[in-house]
Amino acid sequence: MEIVRSDLTVVGGGIAGTCAAIAAARLGLTVSLVNDRPVLGGNASSEVRVWVNGATGGNHNKYAREGGIMEELLLRNKAENHDGGADRWDAVLIDAVGQTDGCTAYLNTRVDTVEATSGHIHHVVGTQSTTERRFQFESAYFVDATGDGLLAARAGVRCMRGREGTDRFGESAAPAAGDDRTLGSSIMFYTTDAGEPVEYTAPSFARDFRDDPPAILAQRADPRQRRCCYWWIEYGGDEGIDPIADAEKIRDELWAIVFGVWDYMKHDPALADETETLRLEWVGKIPGTRESRRCRGAYVLREADLVEQRRFEDTVAHGGWPIDLHPPAGFYDDQGAGADQWHLPGPYRIPLRSLYAPDADNLLFAGRHMSASHVAFGSARVQMTLATVGQAAGTAAAIGVHEDVSAAAVHREHCEQVQQTLLREDQWVIGVPLEDPDDLAPAATVTASTVQPAAIHDADVSHRLTADLALRFPVVNPEATVGLRVVADEPTTLSVECWSEDRPENYIPHDQQWCREVDVPTEPTWIELPVECDPGDGGGLSYVLHREPTVSVLGRSGVTTGIMALPRDQDAGDPDAEISREDTFWGQSAHHGRPPLDWTPAFTVTPTPAWYAPATVTDGFARPYGGPRCWRSDPDAAGADWIELTWPEPRTIATVDLVCNTRLTKWYNIFGREPLSVPTAIRDYRIEADGEPVHVETDNVQRFRRHAFEPVDTKRLRIVIESTHGAEATELFAVRAYGLDPAVPLAPR
Repeated sequence: MEIVRSDLTVVGGGIAGTCAAIAAARLGLTVSLVNDRPVLGGNASSEVRVWVNGATGGNHNKYAREGGIMEELLLRNKAENHDGGADRWDAVLIDAVGQTDGCTAYLNTRVDTVEATSGHIHHVVGTQSTTERRFQFESAYFVDATGDGLLAARAGVRCMRGREGTDRFGESAAPAAGDDRTLGSSIMFYTTDAGEPVEYTAPSFARDFRDDPPAILAQRADPRQRRCCYWWIEYGGDEGIDPIADAEKIRDELWAIVFGVWDYMKHDPALADETETLRLEWVGKIPGTRESRRCRGAYVLREADLVEQRRFEDTVAHGGWPIDLHPPAGFYDDQGAGADQWHLPGPYRIPLRSLYAPDADNLLFAGRHMSASHVAFGSARVQMTLATVGQAAGTAAAIGVHEDVSAAAVHREHCEQVQQTLLREDQWVIGVPLEDPDDLAPAATVTASTVQPAAIHDADVSHRLTADLALRFPVVNPEATVGLRVVADEPTTLSVECWSEDRPENYIPHDQQWCREVDVPTEPTWIELPVECDPGDGGGLSYVLHREPTVSVLGRSGVTTGIMALPRDQDAGDPDAEISREDTFWGQSAHHGRPPLDWTPAFTVTPTPAWYAPATVTDGFARPYGGPRCWRSDPDAAGADWIELTWPEPRTIATVDLVCNTRLTKWYNIFGREPLSVPTAIRDYRIEADGEPVHVETDNVQRFRRHAFEPVDTKRLRIVIESTHGAEATELFAVRAYGLDPAVPLAPR
């Protein structure tokens, strides 16, 4: 037996466990990351190949992508892995862990023993299958990132399984009576086009669907796409099946289904043109498990928390994927629907209390087994959401070790410290600003080369109103007037409504304030619309232009943060569903939503608001929240863009953090072949102190950059942006400056 001592042991190397390990190590802990597979990534690894989704809800929620370590990994993958290769994605994860000081990965190591007394884990023991070495991992803290809650269950934490009935948590999406049914597991497959006809003979164990195909086979997607199109090949959630104890039986049945589905697709005459030249290239060897046991933590996240977007004082993570519940019978469900989805009005908060249990003092949860009801789990289970949970768990564990307190005490006494540390590491804590006493930037006077005015006069886009269109603007003075540029094929009366928002993080019309008719002539003209309302709570407002195909709205190509054009899709779902809200159907297509249109309306605002003032880079917010919360240069100005911090007396600066715009509304498929699209990110730049360069950066693709350099005493710090990745203006959300001894360890990246 080999003894491995570290500050923290993370068991499970999926996305959640990987983010937990990296987060804790960057905060100064020694970390043992123990994974029972030869690669990291869990369901998102090359062994399973489930794409990662999260708070964008496909492309539904605005400015909601996860940030933090998940954003860093995502952008690195898209920049380095142009073809979306699953094995290259594995390498990104392994490399990220290997480059993190203090973090050691133990792959192919299955933990089978948990030594705990009275809810305190002393050590765990695992065997490395490739070397036959046996390790005993001893730590002050442990993170259970196994997905199945292995550590928690063996340490005596109460667990839940199956679906709670409606009355348990008052959930309308729950069944009337509780049962042991769960979401099933899936096995993916890849094809390749051989360029010539390919014969296929199914193995003897394959199911035969040729004469009696299940109803769900009507959902077939394009088999050429290397993405999770066949997620509905699902099994293992029905009555009498235990997702853990029956895992081998589930895998065998899924294999039989996959090979049988391909046999059906190769021999169905209606599909011959699609599949004739396709070869079955790869079939997953292990299922991607959706649900098994869930831990009963200090708080159970539930449906109302997501739908009502409840504001928890101990928020440490966030989600936004729809409540996505699959029939327990999966592939064999009689209805063949595959899933029921309820889209949410915006991102929701996840509290620290859902990441630990009162009956375990040195254990945190990071993964789909976090404390949530079956219904809430239906959303929180997706991997980018669990990445935020993992980073939060790793951060809480680091603070627990540093402060030498239990998990409950971290929540009770250090929750604000957890939140502030997450914000400093670019994780989003909805609605909470960074208030960092070590940051010297808020004490500086901030100026810039130019500033985007709150107006766009030139137009190179003409958008015909073939559907209702919401033009969204940040909050403005209730006495203000907004001008929009429109034109009609013939003199027309256009119906316009003004709507306020419900929350600063939602960006969709919610409460109608007024409605009126506006005359539109056949020559391009400015229509003047009053505000006449106070959105309150930091939210914005939208002018809803009703469908009128003879009218066009004029605008400028390109995205401007905080301003957006959102088409309304009347057929996106059922606005009368019990837990849906009608306002969720703005900017959402019948599938996973779509981002705002890729243009900005021509507009004016009187009196002119200071939406993009340079001082916003020190306001504590590092992404849009109601307002843009960023400095944006004037795209029509000549010369290099720069932003400058000036202090009345010299300050010692050793580290500068920058947060730029990587379009947090867009969803990326890690296995997709679409190129990285971050035109708004700053690419080449330099940091100057009193006019002298202290750091030069080229080819940046990341949102969050931390630059450490030899300490300098300076009164004037300037960031000079030489180029973006294609955007006509520079956008920066945050500039932070630190001296020699910040409270949180700073690792240069």
